[in-house]
Amino acid sequence: MTPPASGDEMNAADGMPQVYTVGPIGGRDVFALIGGVPYQITSSGDNFSPSVTSRRINYVSAAGGVHQESVTLPAEGSVAPFATRLLHIISSGQSLSMGGTSDAVTMRPPVANRLYTIFDGVRLTDQDATLTPAMVTPFKPLVAKLSEIPLVQLSAQLNRLRGLPSDAALLSSAHGRNGKDIASLGKGTVYYNNAITAVTAARAEAGRLGLGYRVALVDWIQGEDDCGRPPGAYLADLVRLQADYDTDMRAITHQSERVPMLLDQISNWTSYGMTDCLVPLEQLQAALDFPDRFACAGPKYWVPTNTDGRHLTSDSYTRIGAMHARAAMGMISGDAWKPTHAISAKRSGATIMLSFHTPFGPLVKDDVNVGDPGNLGIRYIDDSGSAAVKRARVLGDNVVEVDLTAVPDGANPYIGIADAGQSGQPGGPFTGARSCLRDSSPDLDAHGRPVFNWACHQRIPVTPT
Repeated sequence: MTPPASGDEMNAADGMPQVYTVGPIGGRDVFALIGGVPYQITSSGDNFSPSVTSRRINYVSAAGGVHQESVTLPAEGSVAPFATRLLHIISSGQSLSMGGTSDAVTMRPPVANRLYTIFDGVRLTDQDATLTPAMVTPFKPLVAKLSEIPLVQLSAQLNRLRGLPSDAALLSSAHGRNGKDIASLGKGTVYYNNAITAVTAARAEAGRLGLGYRVALVDWIQGEDDCGRPPGAYLADLVRLQADYDTDMRAITHQSERVPMLLDQISNWTSYGMTDCLVPLEQLQAALDFPDRFACAGPKYWVPTNTDGRHLTSDSYTRIGAMHARAAMGMISGDAWKPTHAISAKRSGATIMLSFHTPFGPLVKDDVNVGDPGNLGIRYIDDSGSAAVKRARVLGDNVVEVDLTAVPDGANPYIGIADAGQSGQPGGPFTGARSCLRDSSPDLDAHGRPVFNWACHQRIPVTPT
């Protein structure tokens, strides 16, 4: 997928590469299309009116005052002229992290001189193979391989959002395995060791290229094989795994920054014959309890699954990757990022007021893109079943008013949001466990479609006022 032109129209001299701008007015970057592949020329400020003359790119920059700039056309295979360091995103998890059952669709580099993967490709052909240093270098432009793994469009979306530091290039590589629980992907396994090999060899290559290097984060998409475990077990394993990645990778890179994990929530457990599952709840809990070590991008119910009701279509994998980008952007910059989720549930009589955090307010009901399973996907539970939800409606200020059938008196009351579904139903926006609540994010994916942040699978205790 190549970035669409915006702002200036493409223009070119005879026999010269086309040059164009991408981004909104005030934040435009200049690109050159060389051999049919985009090369990025700028990464900060506002840049416009590009043209090509005498093998040079001329453009106007409004950074620090308006002035004319002229740079040499980038050579094929060159690193972006503004890049002085390399950030590395490691991906792992089970089949949804590896684009299970999909075909590769991002077959042209989104940006040839800024977004890279390892020499063997973004994922191994044989997921059980051992990665060697010779398979890591030299780096090559990022494209999908064999399947459409979310990491590819995560990386591309980061660049579209200007979510990378202006002096950084990005390396992305995936080291997961279909059908594995968290213990089978952790320290001591071939998949974990492959990630360590990738970091070791990539750091050495970055040094050879004269670039700084650090691991920015581990993108983790996994959890279906851990449903049914006792409360707290999956959360404990996540905490242990992050600590292992952090310790082992920082021993190689000597970076001062922590290596955090970016999670999303599984949303397809009903297709496995379960009505509910603790894993998605603990994936959110990790981000809320340990915000310096984890972030949660959100749920996956808003994208369609394929015919098996569990895995995603190629297009859905690209959209999930785009969803991850906002959280990754915050993690890279060191800014806090949290998904759309309830932050309090306060009851007065038979009415509960649910307050939400939204990355981009306001909170809205959207039953066009995600079908309403009833009461916005909200339910009330206590030990004695003393009440149920009669009505739920969105008010202003990111608040949902929940009216109950009676004043409840049961112990351990909580509100469930998208936390239960019908056993045997496929995951997805009209059949799985879901909520039709989302934020109002302005982000667009590579096809110009909105990338909203949908309400997380969640259970939140109810407190009386």
